[in-house]
Amino acid sequence: MSFFDKFKSFTAGPSVSDLWNHPQTEDDIRAIFEPGAGPQLIYKHSFACHICTYSLMDLEKQLGTIKEKAGAHFIDVRAQRPLSNLVAELSGIQHQSPQAILLHKGEAFWHDSHSGIRSAVLLEALGEL
Repeated sequence: MSFFDKFKSFTAGPSVSDLWNHPQTEDDIRAIFEPGAGPQLIYKHSFACHICTYSLMDLEKQLGTIKEKAGAHFIDVRAQRPLSNLVAELSGIQHQSPQAILLHKGEAFWHDSHSGIRSAVLLEALGEL
């Protein structure tokens, strides 16, 4: 792979792991917020944002471990704006991207955005549940 191909691949953003769930409807989002759904991670991402690229790459390093403890849901904020807005409404947390929201019993237990999204901190929060 040439330098240009590597640069083009990086600037296009990372590929998204198959381990993520991809909610498609408002009903899918509402189900994530059900109190009996268990711990759930919602990650809101913009492919146009370099900070999102870094946070996604960090989360995906530990995504297998995260998925052992919680459902993991990926929302493309540009392509799925209504779903992103519904997450903000149901969680009571103002939209940002990137943004990670950990739900416990249907309520926001932990959240962060931008460079505050780190897999180590998320795993710590999951350990508190």
